[in-house]
Amino acid sequence: GGEVKEDKEEAVEEAAEEMIPGLTIPVARVKRMMRNNPDKKKNFSKEAVQCVAAGMELFLADFAKNVYQFTVDKKRKTLAIADVAECVRLVPRFEFLDGPGIIPDVSDRQKKPRVQAAPPPSVAHANDIQRSLAAAQAQAAAEAAAAEAAAQAQAQAQAQAQAQAAGGGEAADAPTQAGEVG
Repeated sequence: GGEVKEDKEEAVEEAAEEMIPGLTIPVARVKRMMRNNPDKKKNFSKEAVQCVAAGMELFLADFAKNVYQFTVDKKRKTLAIADVAECVRLVPRFEFLDGPGIIPDVSDRQKKPRVQAAPPPSVAHANDIQRSLAAAQAQAAAEAAAAEAAAQAQAQAQAQAQAQAAGGGEAADAPTQAGEVG
């Protein structure tokens, strides 16, 4: 009973991953993240998961381009956490990422000398936990942004599906005309 249900869910997830060509974010992982949200229901249609994944990908691509531009503006080749923090601070659409624990404070790092003694193991472990928590919070923020972009991605996916169903170029006008024919 239970294994058959899991196999069926995995098959559905794999099929969902194949439906969006060019999508690099694993749809199954996105679905797992959506299920981990305690405030939301646990079942999502595959189209909704695909839209969230596409939205996440669009958001991350835009965010990466903006952060990279801050690196280029400083005439450097290596992207640094300071570039991420500056982008979040100065670009209004990314200000939701600005908050305690999401982007580490880099102002203290720049003032300290480069040569420092290694922290004791307990401090290093605490720092690892803190970084993991910050990454999880950033991921949650990215999921929220992706949900906003999902509506746009869903509309685009529906338009593409209608275009494919209609057989090509005339499909863009088909939704309004299809309702009138009868």
